[in-house]
Amino acid sequence: MAVSSCLTKPLFLFLLVSCIFISTIKATEDEDTIYGDECDYEIVVSTGKSQGPTNYRLSVVLTTKNGENISTSDFVGEWGDMGRYHTFFQADSESGFMETGPCFTTSFCNIEIGGGNGSNGGGRLKPHWYVNNITVITRGDKINDRVRTFHFFGKHHNIARTNPPVSYGNCRKSHKKKSQKKKH
Repeated sequence: MAVSSCLTKPLFLFLLVSCIFISTIKATEDEDTIYGDECDYEIVVSTGKSQGPTNYRLSVVLTTKNGENISTSDFVGEWGDMGRYHTFFQADSESGFMETGPCFTTSFCNIEIGGGNGSNGGGRLKPHWYVNNITVITRGDKINDRVRTFHFFGKHHNIARTNPPVSYGNCRKSHKKKSQKKKH
């Protein structure tokens, strides 16, 4: 009986330490990716002197510094937050959008706006869409409100095409050292 008691205590301690170690690793992984809670993402598009694409299916991808993202293939239809019959992207106005999704640990650093190859000229917007800025506000229980405004290359940037997508931001990608060949 003394032998089994001597083996039980070390085994118990080993299992206890292992469980604590594994739970610590899991908690660290969770902190690096997303919170368990959901956040509300409010997006405000400030249109310039020309009306934007009212009957056009826009896709939007918002990317964080860690490479995580939220996206939609129907920006107005899925995220539009101004009523069913509202005309979005009027000249010199603001259009509001709302999405609920996972809370990310880092802020958004890039926005991409795209469109399909439908009847609207393969992505060409008519008339061209002038965007002053797009502001993204992140709200959640475990984070302070985050605000990021994407200014499209100065005031009244002309977005003529959304295919290929228009992208704006300053996400820093991890730079791997590449071996450079010497010129002879």
